[in-house]
Amino acid sequence: MPIRTVAPVELPDTLFTDRFGRAVHLRDLRGRVTLIAFSNVRCVEQSACVNPVAEYAAVKSALGMRAHDVAFVFVGVDPRADAPVALNAYLGADADLLGWNAETAVLRALTLRFGVHMNEADGILLAHAPFVYLLDEQVRLRVFVPKEAHRDELIAEVRALLDHVW
Repeated sequence: MPIRTVAPVELPDTLFTDRFGRAVHLRDLRGRVTLIAFSNVRCVEQSACVNPVAEYAAVKSALGMRAHDVAFVFVGVDPRADAPVALNAYLGADADLLGWNAETAVLRALTLRFGVHMNEADGILLAHAPFVYLLDEQVRLRVFVPKEAHRDELIAEVRALLDHVW
Protein backbone atom coordinates (compact mmCIF):
# COMPACT_ATOMS: atom_id res chain seq x y z
CA MET A 1 0.00 0.00 0.00
CA PRO A 2 1.37 3.45 -0.91
CA ILE A 3 2.40 5.76 1.90
CA ARG A 4 1.46 9.41 1.53
CA THR A 5 3.48 11.99 3.42
CA VAL A 6 1.60 14.00 6.03
CA ALA A 7 2.98 17.18 4.47
CA PRO A 8 5.01 17.62 1.28
CA VAL A 9 8.72 17.05 1.89
CA GLU A 10 10.87 19.82 0.45
CA LEU A 11 13.96 18.56 -1.36
CA PRO A 12 17.27 20.33 -1.94
CA ASP A 13 17.93 21.43 -5.50
CA THR A 14 20.48 18.78 -6.32
CA LEU A 15 22.89 18.84 -9.28
CA PHE A 16 23.11 15.62 -11.30
CA THR A 17 24.72 14.38 -14.49
CA ASP A 18 22.21 12.81 -16.86
CA ARG A 19 22.64 9.75 -19.05
CA PHE A 20 23.91 11.95 -21.88
CA GLY A 21 26.59 13.62 -19.72
CA ARG A 22 24.67 16.89 -19.29
CA ALA A 23 24.24 18.77 -16.01
CA VAL A 24 20.66 18.71 -14.71
CA HIS A 25 19.02 19.89 -11.50
CA LEU A 26 16.15 18.53 -9.48
CA ARG A 27 14.38 21.85 -10.09
CA ASP A 28 14.31 21.00 -13.82
CA LEU A 29 11.44 18.64 -12.99
CA ARG A 30 9.22 21.49 -11.82
CA GLY A 31 5.84 21.43 -13.51
CA ARG A 32 5.72 17.64 -13.89
CA VAL A 33 4.74 14.82 -11.59
CA THR A 34 7.89 12.76 -11.08
CA LEU A 35 8.61 9.13 -10.34
CA ILE A 36 12.07 8.46 -8.88
CA ALA A 37 13.76 5.14 -8.15
CA PHE A 38 17.19 4.77 -6.54
CA SER A 39 19.49 1.82 -7.22
CA ASN A 40 22.50 1.01 -9.36
CA VAL A 41 22.77 -0.63 -12.73
CA ARG A 42 24.67 -3.58 -11.23
CA CYS A 43 22.16 -4.41 -8.49
CA VAL A 44 21.68 -8.17 -8.44
CA GLU A 45 19.25 -8.19 -5.52
CA GLN A 46 16.08 -7.88 -7.52
CA SER A 47 14.07 -8.66 -4.42
CA ALA A 48 15.47 -5.53 -2.78
CA CYS A 49 15.16 -2.90 -5.51
CA VAL A 50 12.50 -1.65 -7.88
CA ASN A 51 12.99 -2.42 -11.57
CA PRO A 52 12.34 1.09 -12.87
CA VAL A 53 12.41 0.17 -16.56
CA ALA A 54 9.52 -2.29 -16.16
CA GLU A 55 7.56 -0.13 -13.69
CA TYR A 56 7.92 3.04 -15.72
CA ALA A 57 6.91 1.30 -18.95
CA ALA A 58 3.72 0.05 -17.27
CA VAL A 59 2.89 3.50 -15.91
CA LYS A 60 3.55 5.17 -19.27
CA SER A 61 1.33 2.69 -21.04
CA ALA A 62 -1.51 3.12 -18.55
CA LEU A 63 -1.35 6.92 -18.67
CA GLY A 64 -1.34 7.22 -22.45
CA MET A 65 -1.01 10.86 -23.53
CA ARG A 66 -0.93 11.99 -19.89
CA ALA A 67 2.51 10.36 -19.58
CA HIS A 68 3.92 13.52 -21.19
CA ASP A 69 3.16 15.31 -17.90
CA VAL A 70 5.26 12.82 -15.94
CA ALA A 71 9.04 12.59 -15.51
CA PHE A 72 10.47 9.10 -15.07
CA VAL A 73 13.82 9.25 -13.23
CA PHE A 74 16.28 6.53 -12.26
CA VAL A 75 19.00 7.79 -9.91
CA GLY A 76 22.12 5.65 -9.95
CA VAL A 77 23.68 5.64 -6.51
CA ASP A 78 27.15 4.47 -7.54
CA PRO A 79 28.88 7.37 -9.33
CA ARG A 80 31.45 5.04 -10.89
CA ALA A 81 29.20 2.20 -12.00
CA ASP A 82 26.30 4.46 -12.95
CA ALA A 83 28.20 6.65 -15.39
CA PRO A 84 26.30 7.97 -18.42
CA VAL A 85 27.33 5.06 -20.68
CA ALA A 86 26.09 2.51 -18.13
CA LEU A 87 22.86 4.43 -17.55
CA ASN A 88 22.20 4.52 -21.29
CA ALA A 89 22.73 0.78 -21.61
CA TYR A 90 20.54 0.06 -18.58
CA LEU A 91 17.66 2.33 -19.54
CA GLY A 92 17.65 1.45 -23.22
CA ALA A 93 16.33 3.45 -26.12
CA ASP A 94 13.40 5.12 -24.36
CA ALA A 95 14.58 8.74 -24.08
CA ASP A 96 11.68 9.46 -21.69
CA LEU A 97 13.51 7.48 -19.02
CA LEU A 98 15.84 9.91 -17.31
CA GLY A 99 18.99 8.40 -15.86
CA TRP A 100 20.90 10.55 -13.39
CA ASN A 101 23.89 10.22 -11.10
CA ALA A 102 25.80 12.59 -8.82
CA GLU A 103 28.81 12.80 -6.56
CA THR A 104 28.76 10.54 -3.51
CA ALA A 105 28.31 13.33 -0.95
CA VAL A 106 25.44 14.81 -2.95
CA LEU A 107 23.74 11.42 -3.23
CA ARG A 108 24.08 10.74 0.48
CA ALA A 109 22.50 14.08 1.39
CA LEU A 110 19.62 13.61 -1.05
CA THR A 111 18.87 9.98 -0.31
CA LEU A 112 18.53 10.73 3.39
CA ARG A 113 15.55 12.95 2.52
CA PHE A 114 13.98 9.89 0.88
CA GLY A 115 14.80 7.59 3.78
CA VAL A 116 17.32 5.61 1.75
CA HIS A 117 20.27 4.38 3.78
CA MET A 118 23.55 4.22 1.90
CA ASN A 119 26.76 2.61 3.01
CA GLU A 120 30.08 1.98 1.38
CA ALA A 121 31.65 -1.43 0.93
CA ASP A 122 34.87 -1.98 -0.97
CA GLY A 123 34.66 1.55 -2.32
CA ILE A 124 31.20 0.99 -3.82
CA LEU A 125 28.10 2.80 -2.61
CA LEU A 126 25.29 0.45 -1.71
CA ALA A 127 21.69 1.41 -1.37
CA HIS A 128 18.54 -0.58 -1.74
CA ALA A 129 15.41 1.46 -2.08
CA PRO A 130 12.37 -0.77 -2.45
CA PHE A 131 10.14 2.17 -3.35
CA VAL A 132 9.14 4.34 -6.26
CA TYR A 133 8.97 7.87 -4.90
CA LEU A 134 6.42 10.32 -6.29
CA LEU A 135 7.07 14.03 -6.39
CA ASP A 136 4.45 16.67 -7.02
CA GLU A 137 4.75 19.42 -9.61
CA GLN A 138 6.66 21.60 -7.13
CA VAL A 139 9.30 18.83 -6.79
CA ARG A 140 8.22 17.87 -3.27
CA LEU A 141 8.12 14.29 -2.05
CA ARG A 142 4.51 13.18 -1.62
CA VAL A 143 4.21 9.39 -1.87
CA PHE A 144 6.32 6.27 -1.21
CA VAL A 145 5.07 3.34 -3.28
CA PRO A 146 6.60 0.07 -2.04
CA LYS A 147 7.95 -2.46 -4.48
CA GLU A 148 5.29 -4.92 -3.32
CA ALA A 149 2.43 -2.58 -4.23
CA HIS A 150 0.32 -3.54 -7.19
CA ARG A 151 1.03 -1.48 -10.29
CA ASP A 152 -2.56 -0.26 -10.26
CA GLU A 153 -1.83 1.41 -6.90
CA LEU A 154 1.22 3.16 -8.35
CA ILE A 155 -0.77 4.30 -11.37
CA ALA A 156 -3.62 5.53 -9.15
CA GLU A 157 -1.20 7.62 -7.06
CA VAL A 158 0.34 9.15 -10.20
CA ARG A 159 -3.12 10.01 -11.51
CA ALA A 160 -4.08 11.56 -8.15
CA LEU A 161 -1.02 13.83 -8.33
CA LEU A 162 -1.77 14.72 -11.95
CA ASP A 163 -5.35 15.53 -11.02
CA HIS A 164 -4.33 17.41 -7.85
CA VAL A 165 -6.55 15.09 -5.80
CA TRP A 166 -5.15 15.51 -2.30
